[in-house]
Amino acid sequence: MDPDDRTYFQHRAEVETKMAERATDPSAVQAHYRLAEAYLDKLFSSSRANAGSEKSLLNSDPPGRRTGT
Repeated sequence: MDPDDRTYFQHRAEVETKMAERATDPSAVQAHYRLAEAYLDKLFSSSRANAGSEKSLLNSDPPGRRTGT
């Protein structure tokens, strides 16, 4: 993957994660985490050998975050 593409996907994943952390609506939180996950999937699609460790970081509901209220 082109280094510029890797940088872009990583940046977008970080931005979406931050937006999810600031969102107050459960649907918005979930949408931002799904977008972050999609960017990370793109970022790591060329290195599937490490997919298990990256996938463990992609929890929809991170510890301490309540999305059901």
